[in-house]
Amino acid sequence: MTQPRPWSRLILPALLGALLMGCLLSLAAIANKSRTIGGFEVALAQSQALTVTLTDRLQDLNQKGAARLDPSLIWPGSESEVQRDLQRQVLEVISARGLALSRYQDGRGKPGLSQPSVGLLVEVEGDLADLVALLADLEGLRPAVGVSALELRVLSEWEQRNGGTRVRARLDLWGLREAGDD
Repeated sequence: MTQPRPWSRLILPALLGALLMGCLLSLAAIANKSRTIGGFEVALAQSQALTVTLTDRLQDLNQKGAARLDPSLIWPGSESEVQRDLQRQVLEVISARGLALSRYQDGRGKPGLSQPSVGLLVEVEGDLADLVALLADLEGLRPAVGVSALELRVLSEWEQRNGGTRVRARLDLWGLREAGDD
């Protein structure tokens, strides 16, 4: 008669232990995914609320028309003067936020408006927090500066520094100018 080998008694408990560990890891992964999904749901709700707010603001602007726009929104001067002043103001804000300017050039104004506009294209690099602060600063400028497009790219791991999230962003900016001045 053969006797059971001592290691064969360990197989069943080891298999049960591995199965239990797999179940626990699966539950932890499910809990983590539900937290992530909850975070996405909050972000989605905030995004939808912001979309409604911005849509309302744009409809209000379209209903008022250019004739009744707040004068503080319009850059005074000829097209070339407005272009120069817009560049100066935007570059000052970028510099104040400590973002590195990699490119800027005259851009197209915002198409489809009844009020003439000028445009500026800028590319910056820096911390994400500084970019968000830049966008807030641009929104607060008077005369107003609009953002018609924002392309954002997170830099690769080897380009990251000091634990922050470094990004490169391209912004298409525009400002309204007085009608009839060229």
